Amino acid sequence: MHNYASTPGIAGKALLARPDVADPNFERAVVYILAHSPAGAMGIVLNRPTEVDASDLVSPLAEWIAITPKPRVLFSGGPVETDGIIGIVADAQNQDTGVSSIDLSLGVDEDHSGSVRMFRGYSGWAPGQLDNELLRNGWFVVDSSVNDVFDQEPATLWRRIIARQVDELRSLALYPDHPELN
Repeated sequence: MHNYASTPGIAGKALLARPDVADPNFERAVVYILAHSPAGAMGIVLNRPTEVDASDLVSPLAEWIAITPKPRVLFSGGPVETDGIIGIVADAQNQDTGVSSIDLSLGVDEDHSGSVRMFRGYSGWAPGQLDNELLRNGWFVVDSSVNDVFDQEPATLWRRIIARQVDELRSLALYPDHPELN
């Protein structure tokens, strides 16, 4: 597996939590990296849908609901700034990640008429913090796609991304949810 810690920027990649991670914020998490530089990193957890129905959100967010893919819920993007909501759209112009964040307070326009997914909070790392976690093999870094961001079955996303790998990482798709019960 490639050591991405020495690679400048992993925006557009997915971080997969190791199966033995104990932090409930990141247990079996798939984190899509939106930005990664010497100044730090930012991502969103893709597989943590909440019970908050997107249609329950107040205007002007309600205008975005029609283009929200199923499940039409608010996602928990991570433990940072959980009072804020981030909107993510597919963006062919963004060659780094294939997605962009948008200002949800603005109305839907033709530039953003595709899918949008809404996240409460995000995952963030201070300068050098993610690089150190990667050097200690704290995450698996894998290729990702815009389809992962808008996946309709987030509960199985971690396993499916692991299973599509072509190296030894693929075998972890069979790793039990609770190995201590085996």
